[in-house]
Amino acid sequence: MNTMTKKQAAEQWVSEWIEIPTAMINEKFEPLDYEGLVHITHVEHITDYRLPSLQTMWLIPPWDQDWILKNIDIAESLGIEVYGFDLGSDSGVLFGIDGAFSDIYRDYWIPLYEKRGFHKWYELCSLQDIHKRSKTENYEFIPFGGGSDTINICWVSPNGEWSVALIIDTEDGSVWGDLFNNENGNQTEYDYYPETKEAYFFDSWCDSHPVPRYIVEEMECMYNALKRKIASGEPIS
Repeated sequence: MNTMTKKQAAEQWVSEWIEIPTAMINEKFEPLDYEGLVHITHVEHITDYRLPSLQTMWLIPPWDQDWILKNIDIAESLGIEVYGFDLGSDSGVLFGIDGAFSDIYRDYWIPLYEKRGFHKWYELCSLQDIHKRSKTENYEFIPFGGGSDTINICWVSPNGEWSVALIIDTEDGSVWGDLFNNENGNQTEYDYYPETKEAYFFDSWCDSHPVPRYIVEEMECMYNALKRKIASGEPIS
């Protein structure tokens, strides 16, 4: 079985966040007197400046935001500062660290990774083995929207947290879909690019968020299965 260290697993998780220079955040909100930016956590050592000392902040993707907002006490206990922002059409969650001389993985990200519950995957098996098991599952083919030019394929992740619907337009070949969080009912649209094997959530403020790699790998299998189904000429029931 191929395994990874806990730090490597945490690095893979953190790589899905978008790094933004703290100065850029300051420039965006300072002219508005920081209206629309809310400091959610109350870390004791925070000083009189509004943004943290580390010159990088992290925009947290949608699939982590809900958990963070429900577990602010965990972030506070680890010394992670959480900010919410709302610019009208765009909103989200930012992480900040006020510890420029610390080991950021040892002190912050690995403990948060464990609190998030992902260490269960690390302890049970590697992500690659989870992919291998999930790819043996049967897919469900469904007509999309009652039209003849689009069909989709559905898959539920092994842990039951996510459902993925992948849709192919049989006329122009475009691929898109929806990612459903089965725990909170949230739905997020994405675009999938089979040529580069990449997928991105829609996000206008910072371009787009990459879909987690393990889900993209499943999308690749779904896409290939759906293409085979289309090529076979069998009806989609």
